[in-house]
Amino acid sequence: MKNMRSGGFTLIEMSIVLIIIAAIIGGTVLGRSLMLNSKLQTVMTDIDSFTSAVANFKQTYEGL
Repeated sequence: MKNMRSGGFTLIEMSIVLIIIAAIIGGTVLGRSLMLNSKLQTVMTDIDSFTSAVANFKQTYEGL
């Protein structure tokens, strides 16, 4: 019997490759978003810390 398969890819193989590519892209976008949120949270925490330090200095020395 003659082999029916030609040299191309099957639909299942192509869909698996597309799923893998989508997962890689999705992970990259999600990772960047999480990193940006983490940096913003750090900046907000630093601002709160500096504000508190200035308030403590004002209270201790009764002025700036």
